[in-house]
Amino acid sequence: MSVIDRVNARAARASKTSLEEQFISIYEVVEAITEELLKTNKDLITQITLNEIPETALEMAIIKIISKFNYGLVGKDREELVKEVLDHVFRHGVIQKLLDMPGCNGVFINGPDNVWAKIGNQMIRTDINFGSIKNLLSFVYTLKAKLRGEINENIPLATLEDPKQKLRIICCIAPIAHVSPTIVFRKHNGKAFTLGDLVAMGMMTKELAEDLNAYNQAGANIIVSGKGGAGKTTLMRALLEELDIRVRILTMEEQAEFYLKHPNAMQLLTKRNDWGGQSFNLEYISEMGNKMTIDRYVYGELRSGEAMSFFHGAFSGNVTMTSLHALNAKNAILKAMVMMKMSGTNLSDRVLLDMLHEATNIIIHIDNFVVTEVVEVVKTVEKVEYNTLWEFEVERREITFLQGKHKKVGQIRSDAMRDKLRTWKGGQEYAF
Repeated sequence: MSVIDRVNARAARASKTSLEEQFISIYEVVEAITEELLKTNKDLITQITLNEIPETALEMAIIKIISKFNYGLVGKDREELVKEVLDHVFRHGVIQKLLDMPGCNGVFINGPDNVWAKIGNQMIRTDINFGSIKNLLSFVYTLKAKLRGEINENIPLATLEDPKQKLRIICCIAPIAHVSPTIVFRKHNGKAFTLGDLVAMGMMTKELAEDLNAYNQAGANIIVSGKGGAGKTTLMRALLEELDIRVRILTMEEQAEFYLKHPNAMQLLTKRNDWGGQSFNLEYISEMGNKMTIDRYVYGELRSGEAMSFFHGAFSGNVTMTSLHALNAKNAILKAMVMMKMSGTNLSDRVLLDMLHEATNIIIHIDNFVVTEVVEVVKTVEKVEYNTLWEFEVERREITFLQGKHKKVGQIRSDAMRDKLRTWKGGQEYAF
């Protein structure tokens, strides 16, 4: 069912809104105007949806409805109300203005009147009010209709994708969400930040960026670790965009996040067989990559048994990059080993760790959009060492903010990385 059909059906069931009604909830007044709009201008909306005419063609119809029923909203003038209605019909309604704000990377709806936005590194509570749990649930089902997803009492926790706006939307309803429906909008920046941009934004110093770029250009196998939303994908994307255009890149993700501009990148999504048909998991796509002359294998965030696919790629001599959730850089290897065990392998922990140490060169840890650790894995016949190259001295910590100083505390020591850097420099010594 399309969003037009769904809203139209709801309008048929809704009681007629009384004249001269003044609304407090922005969602309620926009819904009321939209329902009337769909009764009288359905064909016009369809033409706009098909890009046959511009959205502005609908503005006069909205103004007529506002005037006819004298709909009002506390703190909103008519021009703002018209935009809210257009956003409701064609985009993500009352949330759209937050998503459009410069620096917005997430919106978090915890309840009808409990809506937050993350702008840069600041978490801000907004004044958006859906009016009731019923209205918020209606908003969830509108999202479902627009994005053609599936969410109901049997599938109460679902992920929706909006590739046009580069959004991942996670919705949760009853019976799991027993207090209120919740929605998380994760926004992936359409602009590819360069390493220089990330330096300017405080993620790292210029010298640290130069080192990371050198490791990447030389062909280091890299793991980027950190919590969700820490900036892992942003850093990986910046490093990948720095590669020579002749370098062939294969990205493998469950949900699209990289959106690389690199002209030699193949960007593929894994596909499960939830809806029937063949599944295309990381292992399958990675193996196919061996037939496609790939120079860099980039695995999206590893989950459970998928880590075994990453290991197979890295241990087979391919240059790899991946990310995963971990507490710190050293913990990342242990986390990868645990996930490899979840694949069903009967290899021992010791053997898996030994293989991971052999297949990993550099671990970069990010916390709140700041690189806090860079560690080299140094493996010899006798032992394995975690050689800390860079660390971050925290001077001030807030929930979404870190302030402090980056310090270079070590030099490259492994023969594997020294050889890679020499080869990259054309046989010359690199300032390790």
